[in-house]
Amino acid sequence: MVRLEVKVTPRAKKNEVVGWHQDHILVVKIAAPPIGGQANDELCRYLAERLGIAPSDILIVRGYTSRQKALEISGVTEQEVKHRLQPG
Repeated sequence: MVRLEVKVTPRAKKNEVVGWHQDHILVVKIAAPPIGGQANDELCRYLAERLGIAPSDILIVRGYTSRQKALEISGVTEQEVKHRLQPG
């Protein structure tokens, strides 16, 4: 299981990985608004797609209503996460 710190910007033009802040916080833009958990759901779907895992393998463990979140990701290694979540 990999623990990942994420900073999310909702209501972006498109879903995209912006990059790594201080080499340990992933910065992500999400198109969905932060209403009723829509941005959280879209974040999990988007990251799961990029990582090649099921959205249910991603759990938000801290920051559900914040832009700063902590995620627990199953089914991939830390190296795979760093490699697959490069900007672009």
